[in-house]
Amino acid sequence: MQTISIPFQRSIPDGNQNMLDEMNRKVRGLRDAKQLFAWLAQNRKKFPKATGLDLYDPSPTDVIVATFPKAGTTLTQQLCYQVLVATGGAPPQDPFGTKFADICEVAPWLDFMPQMGVPPVLSSPRVFKTHATANNFDIRRQKHVVVLRDPLKFPGSWLDFTFENYRLDGHSICEESVKRDVFDETVERDLLGLLPSTLLSSGAFGSSEANAVHSTRNNPNKGPMGPWFKHTKDWVDLMEHRNVLILFYENIVKDCATAAESVAAFMGRKLTENGLNTVVKRCSREYMCADNRFKSILDAKVFGTAETASKVRPAVREGFTGMKIKEKYLVEYRRQMKATFGIESYDELRRAVGSKQRKR
Repeated sequence: MQTISIPFQRSIPDGNQNMLDEMNRKVRGLRDAKQLFAWLAQNRKKFPKATGLDLYDPSPTDVIVATFPKAGTTLTQQLCYQVLVATGGAPPQDPFGTKFADICEVAPWLDFMPQMGVPPVLSSPRVFKTHATANNFDIRRQKHVVVLRDPLKFPGSWLDFTFENYRLDGHSICEESVKRDVFDETVERDLLGLLPSTLLSSGAFGSSEANAVHSTRNNPNKGPMGPWFKHTKDWVDLMEHRNVLILFYENIVKDCATAAESVAAFMGRKLTENGLNTVVKRCSREYMCADNRFKSILDAKVFGTAETASKVRPAVREGFTGMKIKEKYLVEYRRQMKATFGIESYDELRRAVGSKQRKR
């Protein structure tokens, strides 16, 4: 069995240097990827609290992109930001929508905005992202673009992203048997909620108790996101609210122009033909994959992960993404879909939500 060695290619602020040193000490000598995965899950308990939610001062024109992880978050941040740029809402420091170093500078991760050191957002409207559940917000006070993606795609996409941050001797993982164990555990924990979630249990994704109106102290259901079914149901239950627009990742990728027009209308804005063409070009996979602004530069300041980890990737990849979910988990998935939404598949959910949104 090969020994793991991990080159940490990242820029760590002074306050996180001890964390980086500890990572290097602990990782040295680990024998296989499953041990590494377990250590990473444990280390997430040291992530900072998501204080940005409690400090957020909403505006009725704000647009918050709300997603479960690996559901097209970065693509939708870029989509919303480029729509506002194309319709005259660009911030003074970026009049043409191309001068930011990280997409989270101009469409910040609201949950961790203070830790990322992002200056006040000056665009009109302001755009943010969140992975928090709906009960972290007073939905009457700002707008939300909610993006859903086939949940069966989550485990592979999440693990490929995670192991890109922590490279294993140039490979994403060591042994196929270990790879399968890690994949199955992620399905059980973070998709189906059959085990306590290592991704979500740290409290890093959710509000602290400082907010007097929407706090875990006053609302026991508030706090960490997920698993997928809870996170998604909380947002889907609000799909008929005027401040909620639900989009589907698959539809955005297939027809970005229609998605852009939907976002513009939701913002109360109108795209010109030239503006629409620019938005679609800048939201293409080719454009975003080739651009360092869609990597993890600001995430590294908070989590100590690799700045080079790509949030937007080529459509065809190896690694965890190509792995199939076992039938016993698919049975449980269909059971939970039925119990949660009254249907048995994501495609049915897409049709049901899409139909109700079109009737608004």
